[in-house]
Amino acid sequence: MSKFKDAQKDFIVEEATKLFLAKNFNDVTMSDIAEDLEIGEATLYRYFKKKGNIVLLAAEKMASKV
Repeated sequence: MSKFKDAQKDFIVEEATKLFLAKNFNDVTMSDIAEDLEIGEATLYRYFKKKGNIVLLAAEKMASKV
């Protein structure tokens, strides 16, 4: 994957993590994440096929900071 795509994925995960911490995980949808990032849902799905993939990366990043 290119450095740009890696940076995009990291940005998406960081912003989604903020939403997960602000709301209940189950209440956050892919639409919410896309809206918060001001991108189209299709763009978000290009990087992540499902919300669970974002959650896994978010959990890994949070665990590595602990």
